[in-house]
Amino acid sequence: MVELKIFPSHYKGEQTRQNIIKFLSENNGKNPEQIALAINKSVVQTKRQLSKLLSVGAIVKRDNLYFITPKAHNVNITDYWH
Repeated sequence: MVELKIFPSHYKGEQTRQNIIKFLSENNGKNPEQIALAINKSVVQTKRQLSKLLSVGAIVKRDNLYFITPKAHNVNITDYWH
């Protein structure tokens, strides 16, 4: 099962954040790697979109926990682009 930890958001991408939360919630229990891949394909279609997402907040996976952070300027795009 995938545990979700959502950080408070103070950015304009609230709807994107809610969509991601909804997506992860609906897919709770699936393989985390498959979820991450599905997010890459369905939520973020291009690197440009991914850059935009990372500028307002990002999904960060650590030990099968997904964190949505308010800001993620220190995150390398290649970490999310598979």
